[in-house]
Amino acid sequence: MVHKTIMHVFTAPPHVTDDYKRIHVTAVGSTARLTCPVVARRTAMVDWWKDGHRVHDGWVRHRPVDGTLRVRDAQPSDAGWYSCEATNGFGSAQAKLLLCVYGL
Repeated sequence: MVHKTIMHVFTAPPHVTDDYKRIHVTAVGSTARLTCPVVARRTAMVDWWKDGHRVHDGWVRHRPVDGTLRVRDAQPSDAGWYSCEATNGFGSAQAKLLLCVYGL
């Protein structure tokens, strides 16, 4: 008699959570943390953009860590629309977040 085991592997593209914080407010000089509100069953890579420009290593005060973008020493020039895109082997999902920086 041959026994077979059937394993169900659930795979799906990432998706945006329904109730995420879209507007973030921080003071000049503080650290802002923008969390990408995307959920994935399989590990997903997260990329960040600000006003359509990709955040990369040359952005000294901007650091993506585990799906969260940290903006150190926030300045008025850091205010604007940020978007994150989470991608895995099954697809991708994007979300937009607004960062407002106040005070001088």
